[in-house]
Amino acid sequence: MSADKSYWRKPNPHCGDNMVRGIFRDYPATRMFDNMYFIGNDMEACYLFDTKDGLFMIDCMDQGFFSYIEDGIKSLGFDPADLKYILVTHGHGDHYGDSNLFRDKYGTKIMINKIDEEYAMDPTRKRPPHRPALDYRMDEYFEDDDVFSMGDTRVQIYHTPGHTPGCCSFIFNVSDCGREYKLAMWGGTGAPRSLEERRQQLASCDRFAEIAAKEGVSGEVSNHPFVDNTIERLDVLRNIVDGTPHPFITGYEGYRSVELMYRDMYVNSIENFGNEPVPPFLQQPAK
Repeated sequence: MSADKSYWRKPNPHCGDNMVRGIFRDYPATRMFDNMYFIGNDMEACYLFDTKDGLFMIDCMDQGFFSYIEDGIKSLGFDPADLKYILVTHGHGDHYGDSNLFRDKYGTKIMINKIDEEYAMDPTRKRPPHRPALDYRMDEYFEDDDVFSMGDTRVQIYHTPGHTPGCCSFIFNVSDCGREYKLAMWGGTGAPRSLEERRQQLASCDRFAEIAAKEGVSGEVSNHPFVDNTIERLDVLRNIVDGTPHPFITGYEGYRSVELMYRDMYVNSIENFGNEPVPPFLQQPAK
């Protein structure tokens, strides 16, 4: 047996340009489970749920994607007028997107943690120039340990601050040909700006890990598909043959692997605090 301890995998870490190469590659809206569908690209995603009481969606992509999502819903055979709720994981513009346009056109209700509504509306917070402050109120609000139910689908909601003050992560039930599973969605991917927020994010990650273990989570999805090879796994689903395991049902061990990836990101963000490049919109103007 070889004593070589090198691994066959080529290093492909979640950092810098490597995280976002090839972004905004459109992808067809795709059915994932009996009750759940993907709409998005390789940078941002929302997830549509079909219930006997109508449709709801988790996240809404970025501002400017209203027609993209609307067309995606129609391509799946649904009427956007049946979209009753949008649950927003956190108060960044690439997650609440144009949710207000669905409300204006279809009467869809928007939900978020109240803390992040205030965060998103704060005019003093520095943000990229293409993402102005939120200029409308949501309809309803969820808090830690709340449950959103529609039909036979339940979304368990947990406050996981750090990425944003009111960021929330979800655990929800799906079924594959009638077999029931629980999936998790970690609410906020990237490390925040301050050291205190990064420590808070790490603590939230550890708390959510304990919850997921207790709840028997056996898979995950991300609202940023580049993080966990969502697109590549959707390719498998679109061409799946009998006997092939569902690529999003990985068992707890597989889920834990993704969970530890996030944890490593946040530990590294704390260890490297102050040594990363400063985004252009946060840089001080030259004198």
